Amino acid sequence: MRASPDRPSPTRAALQTALSYAALATGWILASDLALGLLDPMAEALLRWQVLKGLGFVAVTSGLFFLLMRVHLQREQEGARRFSRLVENLPGMAYRCENDRYWTMRYVSQAAQSLTGYTPGELLDNTRLAYAELIDPEDRERVWQQVQTAVSEGRPFRIEYRLRRRDGARAWIWEQGRSVPDPDHKGRMLLEGIMLDITEQKLAEATTEQTVKRLAALGDNLPGGAIYRLHRDADGAYRFTYASRGIERILGIGRDRMLADAHAVFALTEPPHGAVIRETNERSAQDLSVVDMELPQRLPDGTRKWIAVRSMPYRLADGSVFWDGIVLDISERKQAEEKLREAAAVFASTAEGVAITGLDGCIRDVNQAFCDITGYRREDVIGEHPGLLQSERHDHGFYLSMYRSLRKTGKWHGEVWQRHQSGMEYPALLTISMVWDQQGRASGYVGVFTDITAIKQSEQRLDYLAHHDGLTQLPNRLLFDNRLQKSIRSAMRRNETLAVLFMDIDRFKHINDSLGHSSGDKLLQQLAQRLRAAMNSSDLVARISGDEFVVLLTSIRNADAVVSMVHRLMAPLKEPFIVDGNEVRVTTSIGISLCPDDGRSAAELLRNADAAMYQAKEEGGNTYRFYTEEMTAAAFEHVYLDNALRSALEREQFRLVYQPQVDMASGRLLGVEALLRWDHPEEGLIPPGRFIHIAEQSGLIRDIGLWVLRTACSQGRHWLDQGFAFGTLAVNVATRQIHDASFVPAIERTLADTGLPPDCLDLEISEDFVMRHVNVGAERLQRLRAQGVGIAIDDFGTGYSSLGHLKRLPINKLKIDQSFVRDIPDDHDDMAICDAVIAIGRSLGLTVIAEGVETEAQVDCLRGKGCSIAQGYLFGRPVPAEEIVRAFAATPAGID
Repeated sequence: MRASPDRPSPTRAALQTALSYAALATGWILASDLALGLLDPMAEALLRWQVLKGLGFVAVTSGLFFLLMRVHLQREQEGARRFSRLVENLPGMAYRCENDRYWTMRYVSQAAQSLTGYTPGELLDNTRLAYAELIDPEDRERVWQQVQTAVSEGRPFRIEYRLRRRDGARAWIWEQGRSVPDPDHKGRMLLEGIMLDITEQKLAEATTEQTVKRLAALGDNLPGGAIYRLHRDADGAYRFTYASRGIERILGIGRDRMLADAHAVFALTEPPHGAVIRETNERSAQDLSVVDMELPQRLPDGTRKWIAVRSMPYRLADGSVFWDGIVLDISERKQAEEKLREAAAVFASTAEGVAITGLDGCIRDVNQAFCDITGYRREDVIGEHPGLLQSERHDHGFYLSMYRSLRKTGKWHGEVWQRHQSGMEYPALLTISMVWDQQGRASGYVGVFTDITAIKQSEQRLDYLAHHDGLTQLPNRLLFDNRLQKSIRSAMRRNETLAVLFMDIDRFKHINDSLGHSSGDKLLQQLAQRLRAAMNSSDLVARISGDEFVVLLTSIRNADAVVSMVHRLMAPLKEPFIVDGNEVRVTTSIGISLCPDDGRSAAELLRNADAAMYQAKEEGGNTYRFYTEEMTAAAFEHVYLDNALRSALEREQFRLVYQPQVDMASGRLLGVEALLRWDHPEEGLIPPGRFIHIAEQSGLIRDIGLWVLRTACSQGRHWLDQGFAFGTLAVNVATRQIHDASFVPAIERTLADTGLPPDCLDLEISEDFVMRHVNVGAERLQRLRAQGVGIAIDDFGTGYSSLGHLKRLPINKLKIDQSFVRDIPDDHDDMAICDAVIAIGRSLGLTVIAEGVETEAQVDCLRGKGCSIAQGYLFGRPVPAEEIVRAFAATPAGID
């Protein structure tokens, strides 16, 4: 549709219409009257009047028609003019076009030129180009599809696309339109609508989008912070409409949940601050005041944080309010503030004196403890130099070294003597540290000190306690070792000799057991006083353990001088000690080692003197012995055997041999004694005398003894099953075994497991047990004796047991020690002892067995004195079990 030609004025159009009406009406009247005249000539006059009347009516009605038509056309023309002005004044281009691929324009408003750069005439009917060609190729198909979809659904369409202007620039177009019927072609549809240039809006949106993205990026990457937008509607409901990613890092809650549930965020605030949030937000919503809060948060994982919230409110037209704000994690700042408060509290209340100075050394501040320690008032020292505290005990070099350390490391720590305001000097532990500002520059010093007078006194006391025995006040092992090491170095330099004496009180345990440990301690105190009084000022005596003392003798000329000093030390001990009203006499065993002959280290000298002391004890005590190399060999053997014993049982290195006990008159076998042998893979056969005492000391005797008992009982059961009547089987038990609470149950269990009758078993105990431990084991031995187990005392006569002790024990046999049998009948003393033992056994109704019988003369002598049973090489050496059977099975007494 082309642009319409200029229309005539309303008056002209109305006049033309009225004249046309008048001509038509006049023609009708004249024609109708002429026809009537032809039909009726008589009516000519009447016709003339009717013609005049008709023409007058036509004239009047034509005039009225003219007036009405002119008013109507004028109004229509004014409306068209107004509509045209409205369309031309629209911000966009109004159009009507055909719904074809080219969108052929039928009408465009004047705004077409400002929108596209083309005049309306150039766009109409595709005179120069089709409008569709101006649409950006990337948008053209999309726009076509969107328009056709809207047309097919009978609804308006709204589309946005890019347009190429005449000058080549790109413009964004917003178009709204709809399909309308084509008035010129029935059944066809046209498109009409309006197009607006939204390029600036798009640019603004892009700018806004970039701004939003930048703000989001800023919020997401804000160190320790996040941004948010909170909205409050007119009803008072809160919701978050935006939150940057940093919110998850700070509050530990997802952004999705935050946007969906504002109360989940508010609930993180610890009571009672939650109510403060509500009150502050409501007040801000009323007066649009800035929100500024610091709140403690309890995060979902239990972590506690502090946050700072600052936001600016804005009121919208609908009465709602929104806040744009920022959240900062201020936990570290809060911690720093707390530390500052704590530091201030510590500064004010700490017991250490604190002084703060500038780089010039002038005091800026001190705490109360400074005043209490130094005696100065605060106002007396502010602005003064710390040198007012310096004492006279340190020279200039000391303070110069202190300042050099401060300049080099920024710190100095050490002990210093300071002067009190009264002039008194006191020791202090001082730490000076350099203070740095935020730029890393030194800004001053802080000195912290404490009066360590009491500590020094305590150190002296502790040093004394650490180096002296608490009971006797003598030097202890630590002090003695230190003094000994220094003396050794001095003696080696001067080519001199020194001696170490190791002293041990004989039978001190017996004193403790009989008089009590309290009396034993008092005895040690008195003995220490006597030893100290007997010492030279250059020598040293120390207590290193219970009843063991060591003496260091320096500048020794020869061994005679050492012996002289030993006698000097032993002399005061000859006088009795009075302890709790009891007169106690003691003796000592002393071992002596010399430097450099017996060792050149403290450990060697003490070890060798200890070995010599044990040698003196083994010789009866109350004597002294110099160290020899043989003593070291014995000590090493002790350690070696002790270690080997611990694996001997597991490695099955033990075995039993059996020695017969016979009737001396008939030679009949009455019993056998099981004897332990150690078959060492390197040392060969080790006799019991070398290792039994070591096993007793280490406690291994319990396991070894149980093995001996079970092995012997199993062998006895085996003999009985073979029909070999061996009489009784004797097994030695140690004192430690009897002391064990499981001793009796172990024997009962062994007898039950092996099936050996109790009356076939004899337990041999030492005379030492009878003398020292009868009270402990008597009841246990009686239980076994009641079951039929025999009890024998081995090596009787070597100890000091009394008849009273023998009467208390359920023994049924005595064994005379071989040391008394060896020299009879030639030795009259041994003869007398044998007579006495046999007499005791006869008087108590006990069987007496003589050990170590090797000659017929011994047999005759013993039989003559009433002893009928013997054990010794004359009747058989200790042999394996099978040899006992071969030796005695052929005799009548050996066959059951």
